[in-house]
Amino acid sequence: MSELNVEKIMEEIRYEIREKGYTKDMLSFSDVDIETEDTKVGIEKFERIKFNEELFNLNMLWNVNPYREIDVKPGLKGRCVAFIKKIIRKCIRFYLAPIVWEQDTFNATTVRLLNMMNLYMEENQRLSDQVVKMKDEHEILVKRINQLYELHYNEE
Repeated sequence: MSELNVEKIMEEIRYEIREKGYTKDMLSFSDVDIETEDTKVGIEKFERIKFNEELFNLNMLWNVNPYREIDVKPGLKGRCVAFIKKIIRKCIRFYLAPIVWEQDTFNATTVRLLNMMNLYMEENQRLSDQVVKMKDEHEILVKRINQLYELHYNEE
């Protein structure tokens, strides 16, 4: 297998940029608005159902698969492109594997943390409900004590 000449590739890219007339003031990746209803990041209020849906998605999607199947398009060109992609993937495996492992570790830690937060919120809700119930019981007891107190002093 021949060595990869990065400088030659970069020169080809620069040449293509000059040929196509691209300039620095043109649209950049940061100018592209990719936010849709499904990918909306800005959240205005907490919605428990949406939180549970997103938490479910995180629990399903945290693991990054760097070796997913490469799509082979029909024809000789499609098979050649897929073959080249497989070769490139094998060549960069030593570099890609540790990055994917670190990302998976981060994703798993984040998902575990969010699962713990979910349990905390459920426990907090349970305790809040219990406090409300105890306050109601306290009110009833205070009324009963007041009634007994009045009854006792009215008898005297």
